Amino acid sequence: MRVLPKSNWARGILLVGLLLFAWAVFIEIFWIPANRKKARHVSAGSQTEPVNEVLTKREDVTGDGVPDEIRLNLVGAGWDQPFKWTLSIISNNILVYEQSVDDAWLDRFFNDKGYVNEECPDYLSCKKQYYLEDLFKYRFGRVESKNEPLNSEYVDDIRRVAKDSLLVKYRLTPAEAERTIKWMVDHIKSGRAVIFNVPISPVQGGCSQMYVPRVGRFVTIYCP
Repeated sequence: MRVLPKSNWARGILLVGLLLFAWAVFIEIFWIPANRKKARHVSAGSQTEPVNEVLTKREDVTGDGVPDEIRLNLVGAGWDQPFKWTLSIISNNILVYEQSVDDAWLDRFFNDKGYVNEECPDYLSCKKQYYLEDLFKYRFGRVESKNEPLNSEYVDDIRRVAKDSLLVKYRLTPAEAERTIKWMVDHIKSGRAVIFNVPISPVQGGCSQMYVPRVGRFVTIYCP
């Protein structure tokens, strides 16, 4: 009893058939499962793609009547990972303010109900609400003091906090610092000064600051 065909042509056909069968088995057993696994990996990875997003808006925050560029740069390994961010203010093409913050310590709190607000339902929604909307709104405003004088304790705090910054950080002489502080207080009383406060977290405010032309930067005037 013969197992193989007699002719070379028939043997060739049989060999090709065996090769095709072996290839089909390889695809079914190895190729398809491997690519399914790879596809699952890519799909999972797309949910944690690196974040490097820049948000900008224009608003006069130096008080000179010309809109300044306010820029927020968000950086993270993914939306499910802690963020680092940098806030910059550019006025007349000059960087007049920059603050960089690592928010690793507060990331887990986005899971807590009410940490950002009562409306956002989960970690991701609350995190996007804070970074893409709340944080970028910044608390810029003017002190309405024309009808009511500033609280004397508030003025004393401004003098104390601003003086430390002007003497140590900006290296003004005591006489220059005193003249600058007088201008700052008078400017705030006039209602023309723009005061801003960058929050430390959704539930904690940071220090209040204002732009001072004498040093060309924002100077801290009050810390809670």
